[in-house]
Amino acid sequence: MGELDATPVGKIIGSIGLVLSYGIALWRIFRRSHGDRFIEFGVATMFVWIVMLALHRIPNIPEWVNTALLFPLYLLCVASIWCLLQQGYRALRRRKVRSTR
Repeated sequence: MGELDATPVGKIIGSIGLVLSYGIALWRIFRRSHGDRFIEFGVATMFVWIVMLALHRIPNIPEWVNTALLFPLYLLCVASIWCLLQQGYRALRRRKVRSTR
């Protein structure tokens, strides 16, 4: 049984299982937090990152595939950080307005 995991078929099946299990969990988080852009971008970022991890496990995948996913991953990270900072700024403004009343 241990030899089966060393074969390319075992790695491919493991990668598919990884993407499906995390994909279902991330999809549920995405659906529950509709309208929260930080969580939406964060879930998308995590999913692209998990796909990249799964692709590293598959043998004989061309390197350009992972390289092509780096740019969307970078953009999603920047968008997630931007939304986090925006939400933090809005929370501080709301707190300041409440304290002056």
